[in-house]
Amino acid sequence: MRIENVSSDPSKLVTFDLPSQPIPDCSSSWSRIQGRSNPIVLFAPDPEYTIEARKANVQATVVVSVNVGMDGIARNIKVERGLGMGLDQKAVKIVQEWLFRPPLENGKPISKKLGVEVVFRVGN
Repeated sequence: MRIENVSSDPSKLVTFDLPSQPIPDCSSSWSRIQGRSNPIVLFAPDPEYTIEARKANVQATVVVSVNVGMDGIARNIKVERGLGMGLDQKAVKIVQEWLFRPPLENGKPISKKLGVEVVFRVGN
């Protein structure tokens, strides 16, 4: 599964306020979704480069495994394929900020383990 980063170009950003209380119950909307559906990324800020990686002009991908909970929060983030130069830690840190629509099974949120790619490109 490939997940691209949200643009850091301010003209292409959509802003929204994240609730400070628990995410509201969306089960009435989700109940119309039959079968299984995968998590959908709702918010994924660009990762930061380390100075070492920027100097080396590294453009590559870190693959991490995550458990997306019923609340859409990524937990148990582990590096599956790293790059070194501090980028593995940056990937884990940024995925902690991602927000997902949780995976659904017959309209009910479930937890699911999946792999995601954090793409490092010059210009991030």
